[in-house]
Amino acid sequence: MPVITLRVDDRLKSKMEKLRQINWSEVARRAIEEKIAEAELWQPVDIGLLKEASDDTDSLRRTAKGWNSTAEIRRWRERDQQR
Repeated sequence: MPVITLRVDDRLKSKMEKLRQINWSEVARRAIEEKIAEAELWQPVDIGLLKEASDDTDSLRRTAKGWNSTAEIRRWRERDQQR
């Protein structure tokens, strides 16, 4: 397994030494893994796949006869205002 070096100031190192029960290497590994996962979320999106997913969603959407979403939302809001 490769080794990396991490520099911290004296104040931080002193605090770390007081908390010897913590595996600081594991803390650093997890922080790096989380940052990589976060960065990978922002990778470019394949527009073709996005369009295909959108088309799939549209084809699955159904309309319910006699149901009006706008009227339903208004009904909920009015009910909440009366409380």
